[in-house]
Amino acid sequence: MIELIDYYKNNLPAKPFYSKDLGTGLRIAKREIALKFKHIQHNQPKMVHWLVLDMDRYYYHEDFSNLPIPNMVAYNKYSEDHDGSCIAHSHLFFGLKNPVCRSDAARTRPLKYLAAIEYGLKKAFESDKNYSGLISKNIFHEDFNVQYLNPDLWELGEFKDWIDIPKKIPIKKESSGLGRNCDIFDRTRKLAYSEFHKYQNQSSFEKDVLHWCQEVNSEYQEPLAINELKCIARSISKFCFRNMSRDHERYIKDTHTSELQSERGKRNTAEQQSLKRKGKFKLDEQAQLK
Repeated sequence: MIELIDYYKNNLPAKPFYSKDLGTGLRIAKREIALKFKHIQHNQPKMVHWLVLDMDRYYYHEDFSNLPIPNMVAYNKYSEDHDGSCIAHSHLFFGLKNPVCRSDAARTRPLKYLAAIEYGLKKAFESDKNYSGLISKNIFHEDFNVQYLNPDLWELGEFKDWIDIPKKIPIKKESSGLGRNCDIFDRTRKLAYSEFHKYQNQSSFEKDVLHWCQEVNSEYQEPLAINELKCIARSISKFCFRNMSRDHERYIKDTHTSELQSERGKRNTAEQQSLKRKGKFKLDEQAQLK
């Protein structure tokens, strides 16, 4: 139990979202301050340490005897029955032995697999499919009881022995959770890869990547928080400038030398421009230059 509590507390964001009452919205503060409130952001912006399910209905633990055992369950004190065996309005926490990065543009497979696991867990436990997973019940708050059920953190590969994990998640605009992260990440990075060659510095590129993230994010009924979008944009821009810059420079060097540019200028006569506009001119540049 102590190990789980330490794992939870030590891996909270440095400045998490928190809320005293979900109806009043979210705020951001240092971890020490946020821990005084009922609801808190349990995962760091760039790393997923916990998969959390939101259970509104009443249930007995025996109902899920054939499903993976959560590491801990936090629930409202008023929602349990007289002997504590039946609870509702709870959050189920599954701790990950190997946290998954959700902002690494070079490794999308682990995040996609984790999103599929989350989808499978929600379906198996019949939990709230629209729960975003951003904030959860603070296990240290006096309004909640906490049951510690499983001391062993989960390996990703272990979930397949308990639940059905889809190969592809059906993405819908009302989707939430990690599947939404993957969709925004994938759609934005594809656009970024195609537009990267137009940019000379990373800061201006990252600014536009964030704008593209926001455009995709606006399509969702429950959009991602801006901090998460900034992480996605920063990751994509870093990946492009780290891994694509050399290829781009080589392309420019091979195709835009002064000799090539001069030769193109000589051939680009008014007559040729007219033929191009009419679609009757096709230049095999490589053959002409040899």
